[in-house]
Amino acid sequence: MRGIALISEYKRCAPGRFVAYIEPWTYSSLVAGFSTAFSVLTEPYWFCGSPDIIQVFLETGLPVLHKDFVVGRGQLLQAACHGASAALVILDTVGWRSLDNIYSQARDMGLDLLVETFRGGDAAAVAGSYPGVAVGINSRDLSTLKVDYMRMLVELELASSKGPGRALYVAESGIDAPDKAAEAVGRGAKAVLVGTAMMKKPELAREIIEAVKGRLSSV
Repeated sequence: MRGIALISEYKRCAPGRFVAYIEPWTYSSLVAGFSTAFSVLTEPYWFCGSPDIIQVFLETGLPVLHKDFVVGRGQLLQAACHGASAALVILDTVGWRSLDNIYSQARDMGLDLLVETFRGGDAAAVAGSYPGVAVGINSRDLSTLKVDYMRMLVELELASSKGPGRALYVAESGIDAPDKAAEAVGRGAKAVLVGTAMMKKPELAREIIEAVKGRLSSV
């Protein structure tokens, strides 16, 4: 029976609002036992982040994603120098040509990539073109910031049907309840990335894992 990867995100702020105040060492201690990896917001102005926070999560022994709006080599170097295992790249921000360069540079630095998109067709194309990347399908339309969880489920199914079987699709944004995580897995996600909801309620990590196990055992 296949499992689910839970990527637990540490995010103190979001654009225009405060999310939650919980110390990184407290958060990591509460959710590490249920997590496969961590995502750490490093962007300082909108998300109150810092690459220095990565070190706290590295002490758990789990992989850490450096999450910023990566557009080039400098940010990849920052991720690598702070010990991150992977970096986030948003396809709609960098475009296909720049993604080629970023992918090559990341591999040279020993970094994995999480390539995020809003569309299932693009997700399938990324999975088929860039071996070894994780492909995020975001519920949030970054042009409007609107979250549409149901649309994301449709895009997950599309990506799963068109992309390679080995693809690691990550459901992102809008997952604020265990049943939503379980449904995303049922539609093709092999991982879920959860931020705001778990920052406010760390025990959600355990609830998500239990809900997904329950769904998989009934299949």
